[in-house]
Amino acid sequence: MMERRAVDFRLDASLRKYCHKDIVETCYPDAEDISDVANWDSKVMECLQDYKEELKDPRCRQQVHRLTKRAAEDIRFDHPLHDACQPDQEKLCKDVPSGHARVFTCLQDHRKDLRPVCRAALFDQEIRYAGDIDFKFGMRQACTDEMKRLCAQASDMVKCLQNHVADADMGKACADEVKRDEQRSAQDFRLNFRLNHACFEDVQHLCMNACAPPGTEGAMAAAVAAAGQPCGGAVLKCLSEKVSQLQNAECREEVFYFERRTVEDPALDVPLQQACKDDADMYCGAGAGYASRDHSRTLSCLRQNRKKLSQKCKAEELRFSAMEASDIRLTPTLMNACGLELHQFCRGVPPMGGHAFRCLQWHIQESGMSVACRAEVDLQTMRQSQYYRTDIALQLQCDADVAEKCAEVDAESDTSLGEEVEGDYGPILHCLLQSYQTLKPGCQSEVTYVVRNALWMYHSNAGLTKPCHADIDALCNSTHVPQGSEHKGPVMGSFGQCLVDTPLTKISDKQCRQLVGVVAGSGGHVGGVVNENQLEDTLTKIAEIQLVAQAEAEEQQEGSTLVLTGWMAFIAITALAALLLGGGFFVYRRYFDPRRNYTVVVKAGDV
Repeated sequence: MMERRAVDFRLDASLRKYCHKDIVETCYPDAEDISDVANWDSKVMECLQDYKEELKDPRCRQQVHRLTKRAAEDIRFDHPLHDACQPDQEKLCKDVPSGHARVFTCLQDHRKDLRPVCRAALFDQEIRYAGDIDFKFGMRQACTDEMKRLCAQASDMVKCLQNHVADADMGKACADEVKRDEQRSAQDFRLNFRLNHACFEDVQHLCMNACAPPGTEGAMAAAVAAAGQPCGGAVLKCLSEKVSQLQNAECREEVFYFERRTVEDPALDVPLQQACKDDADMYCGAGAGYASRDHSRTLSCLRQNRKKLSQKCKAEELRFSAMEASDIRLTPTLMNACGLELHQFCRGVPPMGGHAFRCLQWHIQESGMSVACRAEVDLQTMRQSQYYRTDIALQLQCDADVAEKCAEVDAESDTSLGEEVEGDYGPILHCLLQSYQTLKPGCQSEVTYVVRNALWMYHSNAGLTKPCHADIDALCNSTHVPQGSEHKGPVMGSFGQCLVDTPLTKISDKQCRQLVGVVAGSGGHVGGVVNENQLEDTLTKIAEIQLVAQAEAEEQQEGSTLVLTGWMAFIAITALAALLLGGGFFVYRRYFDPRRNYTVVVKAGDV
């Protein structure tokens, strides 16, 4: 009887009572009355589920929620899915009781083996179940205790569990189920309920063709996107790359949340995982199950073997790195190493646009900068000098120059990025250096900063300063080398000062002369002697600012002094003088005035 009610909505008295107006107005606007709707039409329930948020009667929404929850727990009450997938269920899930919620999970696990009609019906129902834990039976069952302990006051239970998935007191069964659900939602933006609703208009405007096969556009792309098949993370990738163009503020927040979750668990970046699966098998543990890997460690391994990666994996890894660089909060290693330093030195500095990272670079010599933070800033700086797209500040200032002077290099960047180019720094930065004299002022300033910073934080392994290694060994004597240092790590200021103190004619390497000339202001194209004080002034600017800031901080620690000027000072002095005069006059009259009058009173005996 209950299965029949899932097909014929009129057999459910509560649904018929509370939803008859919404059924007619929302699902069958041409019908005059509910009696005109075929009693066997199971699409009525699908319609109510799809438009649940638009139903006018709240009691109808409650009934739809109740029936959807029941269908999620037992596929037999989901007539369209049960009808489409019964042969697949009998073949692939025969060990699972037919009335158990695990049938739905089993079908998800065997998605690749399903018939197309079943796969499409399953995907459509996954969209309807997205976002509400009441429809996620496996998660609800595995996380009963965690929902009470960690998310009792949460308005969005799924999001709360995602944010606590790495907590030490999160049970393994619950964490595994949350990760499984989150990785599934990363396959297609429509499975991410909050992002789907917040970004619907932006997707239509910016990323509608992302789901379509190459060469299809317009209506064809829309048809493919709506065909009941996942996009493989293509739309999510599109939204992340075009985040600056998003119109909806809520959409930007949801995209940032997805990016933050992705950098915490790279398995959520489906394009990256698909492009790098073979590379991970080859360089990061052959024989280990890819799905069971620690994807953060796998990503670190891929980066250590970057030069060996396939072009498609290298391009996706670079895109992932550019996403991390767009906001310091998306770089977990930097946040973990420099959390205290960001709070101490960069409070109030915007985290996006490279501003917070630039702040860390300016404070790298502070005594309060930890060794771990200094090492991570140095590593990220080296990375930026190699790959143009990871230096957000440089990119913002130089995109116009890149389009004008480096279009051929930029057009080939998808396949050439990461290759060694004349000193192991990126092809686009190399192009900008070659065109340095003709760059726009903003771009020229940023290129100068990049080179100056590389010389300031000289590292023998850094690609940008590698051309200067031989000259440093030949020209920079022990007075420029810290005691006991073999310059394996960053050497702050010493070698940059040495190079700028040296006449350009004595620097043998052409590229090194160019780098020193860029910092000194000559552009590296003019011979002669560089002004010995020019680079010193530039390189010590950071230290001077730091000393001033430190002095101000020490003064504040010693105590605070109230300073009054102008009329406030005059009034304060006048008040103080009046107080002193009044006090002196009172003391004089009270104790020293000889003119004080007094009356002698004698008490008679008869009183």
